Amino acid sequence: MSKAQKFGENKRSICPGCGQHFGCGAVNGAALCWCMEQPSGLFEPVAGGCCYCPECLEKQISERASRAV
Repeated sequence: MSKAQKFGENKRSICPGCGQHFGCGAVNGAALCWCMEQPSGLFEPVAGGCCYCPECLEKQISERASRAV
């Protein structure tokens, strides 16, 4: 089961990185979302911004972590 499936896909978000449709827990009214399980401090969401899909968020975090070293 994917993280998106785990949290449901009632309302669909569109990733600004790749255009993939995915389920966002926050958009769907869940108390928690899969993105909240990611390491903090490397990629902080922007208020009113778009969510990245699991794959693009992981890529963004990895890229920022490699630049921080």
